[in-house]
Amino acid sequence: MVFSDLTSRTVHLYDEWIKDADPRVGDWPLMSSPLPQTLILGLYIYFVTSLGPKIMENRKPFDLKKLMITYNFLIVLFSLYMCYEFMMSGWGVGYSYRCDIVDYSRSPIALRIFFVLRKKNSQVTFLHVFHHTIMPWTWWFGVKFAAGGLGTFHALLNTAVHVVMYTYYGLCALGPAYQKYLWWKKHLTTLQLWNETIELFRDKMPLRKHRSHFKSYERCFTASEAVDWLHDLLRHSQNFGPEVTRKQTVQLLKKFLKNHVIEDIKGRWGQEDFEDNRHLYRFPPSSPLKPYPKRSPYQASVIKFPDWTDQPPGTTQENIPVRPIVMNSESWYKRHSIAIGEVPACRLVYRKQLTEANVEEIWKSMTLSHLQKILELDSLEEVLDTKLVNSKFIIHNVYSVSKQGVVILTDKSKELPHWVLSAMKCLANWPTCPDLKQPMYSGFEKDVFKTIADYYGHLKEPLLTFQLFDVFVSVLGLLQKEKIAIEAFQICCLLLPPENRRKLQLLIRMMVKICLNKEMPPLCDGLGTRTLMVQMFSRCILCSKEEVDLDELLAARLVTFLMDNHQEILQAPSSLQSAIEDRVAHLRRVQIKYPGADTDATLSAPPFCRQISPEEFEYQRVCGSQEPLAALLEEIIMDTKLSVKDKKKKLKQFQKSYPEVYQERFPTPESEALVFPEKSKLKPQLLMWALKKPFQPFQRTRSFRM
Repeated sequence: MVFSDLTSRTVHLYDEWIKDADPRVGDWPLMSSPLPQTLILGLYIYFVTSLGPKIMENRKPFDLKKLMITYNFLIVLFSLYMCYEFMMSGWGVGYSYRCDIVDYSRSPIALRIFFVLRKKNSQVTFLHVFHHTIMPWTWWFGVKFAAGGLGTFHALLNTAVHVVMYTYYGLCALGPAYQKYLWWKKHLTTLQLWNETIELFRDKMPLRKHRSHFKSYERCFTASEAVDWLHDLLRHSQNFGPEVTRKQTVQLLKKFLKNHVIEDIKGRWGQEDFEDNRHLYRFPPSSPLKPYPKRSPYQASVIKFPDWTDQPPGTTQENIPVRPIVMNSESWYKRHSIAIGEVPACRLVYRKQLTEANVEEIWKSMTLSHLQKILELDSLEEVLDTKLVNSKFIIHNVYSVSKQGVVILTDKSKELPHWVLSAMKCLANWPTCPDLKQPMYSGFEKDVFKTIADYYGHLKEPLLTFQLFDVFVSVLGLLQKEKIAIEAFQICCLLLPPENRRKLQLLIRMMVKICLNKEMPPLCDGLGTRTLMVQMFSRCILCSKEEVDLDELLAARLVTFLMDNHQEILQAPSSLQSAIEDRVAHLRRVQIKYPGADTDATLSAPPFCRQISPEEFEYQRVCGSQEPLAALLEEIIMDTKLSVKDKKKKLKQFQKSYPEVYQERFPTPESEALVFPEKSKLKPQLLMWALKKPFQPFQRTRSFRM
């Protein structure tokens, strides 16, 4: 009884599992069930690891040289054909490298059998057997359940690698006469050994805390520790052996330091100055070939002002609250007066009033800049027409939301019809729906679901809109980086019209609740509930204006990801919201100004230009550059605040820099002398009297006698 119950449950689970498979591959060879594939691979493993060696134990090895030559070059031709087919069927003529569509699988598993028949059991390694066993098995599941082309790109690369690899095998099988064509083998082997050694060194080198010069450093190692560990690794490696000396290990570590595989604790590298001592080294934070990311222009650090609350426009400088000053001690001031110097007087200046248009422009520009950074694009013009982005939609989607995070519409005419909303609530809360007043009948839930599907299926435009199709498809290329993809989808969904965002939120929530509801009867006999939801609503969520077959696969991937991460995606990104709010608050905050400082020009009027005639352009080209210089010269001449010495110095600099303009203004020395008129000199006797004891009492007139 227990066994039959367990069997029936297993069969039921298998049937439910197989329903999610791609129906197009059901009739393909070996694709109807995983059992034939598993049986074949099991026989392969049994023959390679057990039966084959036993059969060949007391037999002479087969001479398979001609067969191996034929096999290797056939694999080369087959790989070339596969590589050509991959390129011509998609990757070379229009497939997107962000969204793989076509799927194809192959795996040459016969080569290990040649090793067994030739009694080369030492070459039958676990890695060989595991690779050629697990690859066909995993490809079966990929083709059966993920026929979206996710693996075709690395399959394309694999065929290209096989062309080189089996060409090498074929030339080796031809004998010593063809060894001259394998001159590149040593370079390939050197590259493989270098890569393997670096990988082992980075992954397994022990890192711990060290102290040096009264400072402690985490996750580092000394030079002697690196030499000891790497020397032991090389001596026990099959590729090097015990003849490796410690000096050779130091030479290898010098190469590591020069090529930035390691760096010293202060980040220095590029020289072969590695010594077997106690100097500290560490691994660089990223790959030597990977460039460090450049900071985006909009991420420039902003000076953080004190977090004072904004005052009303009528607030004067006298009643503005300030933080108390503790420096009241006269002795303290005397001690520190030299250090602090003179503090110039300052005043608080209010910035220009931010208009609603200014705030909307800030929201739009910072949102698009953040999206561009996440997508790693030089410009959004390839995927989005930024002129069509409405900043009011972004602000509404962030602030006009309910406690559950659903957008609240101000225009109730754009709301979902009442009967659709009631139907969605009915299925989302099945079977306890408070709004359900009429009695249910058999198949009632299917009729309600069909009503909802018909409404969404007859929308004039998908919920994600036609104009945002390309940007949503671009985000699909980031699905492997889940956190980045979620943040990108958050920003893209902020660009939606509020009515579309609300409909999307309600629809996705209903779909997720139906899939998680164990009491919900099957809505379709031939499909699972989750598969049905994806197929039924994917086109009303995402599609392009041009009907393309690939749109369904893209939409299915997007809807699946939305359902799995709807709680994070359909809420406003908190980091972006905080950054924009801080920016707006900074622009509204009072500013400290010192005497002589320029007025705030943060929100200055935008410049504009007008079209000029060809005559004006020609005049400006010839004379335009001279007029500002002549005006500057006149400004220096007429400046009464300049002393005679400073004015002569500036005029001399101007004459040296612009001799033509200066010559035109001062054609003769006489005209230049007019700028500095001679002052009348006092008589020497009178001058001496004026400077002699100026604070003495008044003297009588006789003291002026000559």
